[in-house]
Amino acid sequence: MHAILVWKNLLKGSRNYNNLNNMNISILSHGAHGGRGGIDLYTANVVDALSDNKKIKIINLFTKKNVGLNKSKVKKFYSYSTIKFFMIIILKLNKLLKSDLIIISHINLFPYLIIPILLKKKVVLFSYGLEIWGTNKNFIYKFLVSKIKYFICMRELTLGILKKKYSLKNKKYYLLHNCIKIQKNKIKRNKIKNIVSVARLDKEEKYKGIDETLEALNKLKNINFKYYVIGDGEDTERLKKKTIKLGLNKNVIFCGKLSDKQRDIIYDKSHIMSMPGSAKLHDR
Repeated sequence: MHAILVWKNLLKGSRNYNNLNNMNISILSHGAHGGRGGIDLYTANVVDALSDNKKIKIINLFTKKNVGLNKSKVKKFYSYSTIKFFMIIILKLNKLLKSDLIIISHINLFPYLIIPILLKKKVVLFSYGLEIWGTNKNFIYKFLVSKIKYFICMRELTLGILKKKYSLKNKKYYLLHNCIKIQKNKIKRNKIKNIVSVARLDKEEKYKGIDETLEALNKLKNINFKYYVIGDGEDTERLKKKTIKLGLNKNVIFCGKLSDKQRDIIYDKSHIMSMPGSAKLHDR
């Protein structure tokens, strides 16, 4: 219900809101369906939600990775090449300028939207976390951020830092947390209660909490359940070696990167999602 109110408020000021099946939206993102990481998944959920809105005629989806989605309402434009992606934005600039709402999923994509921002188009920035409070942007980014009015944040912490870091005043802010599609997963009443973690297993992202979960399991005397780790990355081998060293290799299963369908099968086998996160600025 909260998500519906957020999008209703954002769309209501658009010129075509009262004309059913006539609204155009553009979204800029690194990826969406089939992408790797939380922001791609978040964007995919947003695309799914907006494509179900009867007031929206077209969604122009500009991404730097191919998106595994086929919907007549969603028009896809993508290139892995930064230069080619920039050229796509220039060639399709008319679509952006005619959009009732432009969504940008990551602050790093701001340079692609200089023209729409300067022309005061209705742009909304997603603020996820690390890209806001973990990096310092130059004056160009700060200038562009100051020129937009709408912000969607996933956490109150990020919202507070965003306001302070970019000295934002007289803007409109919305909190829209991550979602889990719980209607697809029913809690089982099995005696064995498995654990699952879903994360990128990259060396620079050790704070996701896989290490903490393994170390916690090592303190248990009797383990009669499985711990599923979904995700991949260059840190996988280190985690596997650590699992063997802790004597947990019979109970810990590294699943690698899975499709949504395969992931849901693991969810159905599990009762607890473990994402403790050790970074001070993360939810713990």
